[in-house]
Amino acid sequence: MIRRVKTAFVLFWVLLVACSASAQEYPTKQFPRFETVVQQFFQTYDLRSAYLEVTTKFEKRKDGWHVSIYEYSGSLKLVKTALYWSASAREYKELDFDKSKPGNPVEIPANLKDEWTLRAFNSSVYLGYSGWERDVIDELKTHTDLNDSLFYILGRAYASRATNLISNQNDFPDEHERFTLPEHKDALSPDQLKLYREYEHKAIECFEKVTKLNPSFGTIVGNIGFKTCNEYVNAYVSLLMVQDEQEARKELPDKMLYDEFVISYAKNLLSMCAKDAILFVNGDNDTFPLLYVQTKLGYRTDVRLVNAGLLRLPRYIDMLRETFLKSAPLPLTLTHEQYWGDVREVVYVRQQAKFMKINKAFQLLNDTCCKPRQGDSLRPWYFPSNRLLLSDEKGMEYSITLSQAYLLKNDLMLLDLLAHNHTRPMYVANTCEVAFYSPYMKFLTNEGPAWHFVFQKQTDSINGQYNTGVNYQNLLNQFEWKGLGSALPEADQQLALNYQIVFWDLADALMRAHQEDSAKTALHKAVALFPDNVIPWGEVMLNYVYDYFVLGDTKDGLETARIVLPRLTGNPRRNEYLQFLHQLAKTTYSRDLQDLLAHYPE
Repeated sequence: MIRRVKTAFVLFWVLLVACSASAQEYPTKQFPRFETVVQQFFQTYDLRSAYLEVTTKFEKRKDGWHVSIYEYSGSLKLVKTALYWSASAREYKELDFDKSKPGNPVEIPANLKDEWTLRAFNSSVYLGYSGWERDVIDELKTHTDLNDSLFYILGRAYASRATNLISNQNDFPDEHERFTLPEHKDALSPDQLKLYREYEHKAIECFEKVTKLNPSFGTIVGNIGFKTCNEYVNAYVSLLMVQDEQEARKELPDKMLYDEFVISYAKNLLSMCAKDAILFVNGDNDTFPLLYVQTKLGYRTDVRLVNAGLLRLPRYIDMLRETFLKSAPLPLTLTHEQYWGDVREVVYVRQQAKFMKINKAFQLLNDTCCKPRQGDSLRPWYFPSNRLLLSDEKGMEYSITLSQAYLLKNDLMLLDLLAHNHTRPMYVANTCEVAFYSPYMKFLTNEGPAWHFVFQKQTDSINGQYNTGVNYQNLLNQFEWKGLGSALPEADQQLALNYQIVFWDLADALMRAHQEDSAKTALHKAVALFPDNVIPWGEVMLNYVYDYFVLGDTKDGLETARIVLPRLTGNPRRNEYLQFLHQLAKTTYSRDLQDLLAHYPE
């Protein structure tokens, strides 16, 4: 159990690595830190008795810290907002909320303790409200002597403002600035296109200044160099959605983006897909490099990339219904009118006792029973059944039961493809959010850095199936491994960490299949590619220690343990890991491991 939990943790870290310590606090404002304000508020006030379902948001504005209370009743509704800490008076203000009683435990919502949230607010000038980008730009744009953190903050503000002009992808959109655009392509007027490019190019200019000042500056996607490359491709994708491919391509520079290792990673993920496949990806780092090698390098242009997050945007869905490079349109049956705007933004799933054919379920989507009543904002859209029967191209039926209470627009589009795509292979990268593909795990086969949708009679499994043959061929024979040999930058380390997990998964599956020699080969290949000086070994390598000892390779197991064990100091799961290793020493009767662990008591 400990090993599976650990894997899930590391994959999450691959996706959401927080900003590095190079992000500094804005020095001239002297605001109290985000966590201090949050702690003070929840120590002083208790909202539980006044509201049923509350979301508390904090806003770092020009005049100080504001707090806003939202209540959920079908949708988020602003109940109250107030200035809590005044920048002019430099003190907390009394608010009209119920006071917390002495001795009550302080309960802070998890989203307000998230490390990325803390660092984002503490390093930014202003944040957390509609129009923060404008306020940041107004304050910083005339300065030429900004440090790396402030140039990055200014770049983020320009980038967010550019995106906000054409789509609602931001946490705090400014509806007053967004363009009112027609629903078709070539939607931007010349002046609108010019303004979008002005903001986007200024964002890239700021990021490139950060790169010159501090090449190791950390961002949520890795170092600043990786972020800058992603920003170029982000501008390309944005204009693909609203303008045309000719205008979009102007955003990709003649210079080479990304380093050799990232290019190899992108090629490897594409190369494992069958011809004309559909590949679902999710984050910036597993979308933009792949799209770049397709567009600029002409590599595997038959594979259709689908970003699971962007799949919630109607314009992105429209784009997927068109031919792109050498990839045919996706066989989606939902029409433009059935997903445009906020139509079916959230679709609640009806609980049914009997199974319904998925094609019929989609036919019923337009029935009165599945639509909101006109003028009734509280009655939501519905999907007709949680119990569905899918058919393959041969007419074989497979049952699935949707466990989630509702579907977002991207969930609905995935279901549409599962129902109506019978010709094109489908894959989902293992860096996608598990919630996106978890309802279909029994149809997923692990083939390396991506799962393959395979419709065949399978036993229900929360872990899916495992194709050791294809996986072994991909990792040991087919993939290319360029850009290795020296320490990888932070963003590349995230991708390398994913490889470490994939190699261990393969070795583990081979051990279960009693192919011990192949399992050893997989482990040794991973260590040869990614030694400690290329990517500093962390807790994921404890899984390698386990496999080494089970395979009887105590020498490599001890060597790996000696490197990783000292690095557990300060790890919140240190005791759990040590218990695991002590148990391993007992079950494998390893005196050498017991002697090593004597320096690390449970």
